[in-house]
Amino acid sequence: MLARYFADEYAAKNGTAPSSIDPRALELLMAHPWPGNVRELKNSIERSALLAAGRPILPEHLPPEVQKATGIVPAKPQDAPAGDVVSLPVGMSMDHAEREMIRTTLLHTAGNKTRAAKILGISLKTMHNKVKKFEL
Repeated sequence: MLARYFADEYAAKNGTAPSSIDPRALELLMAHPWPGNVRELKNSIERSALLAAGRPILPEHLPPEVQKATGIVPAKPQDAPAGDVVSLPVGMSMDHAEREMIRTTLLHTAGNKTRAAKILGISLKTMHNKVKKFEL
């Protein structure tokens, strides 16, 4: 219940569509011991919702320590090529995290905003607005 609440809260705060939580991801969330308690869960859901970009939160969107909760290694996302990983430190602002996701995706697509928008699950108009906002 808390994970769904935090996903909805993230969407409302950022003006995005709420991300549902895939049953496989939910299973991993429930298996994780959550040593950081509710704050760790909230941060994990916010990060996952950012990576999911309005799509369902899948196991591969969860932090690595949560993915390892049951020993299940999740499938790699179809759009993400081998080696392209964005690492975000704990405590990074959501704006900075979003900027890094967009910047890295644009690097991956050699600046192709249409392809980057598709990978991130956002409209081309939103991509143009974000590029302008973050001065990318």
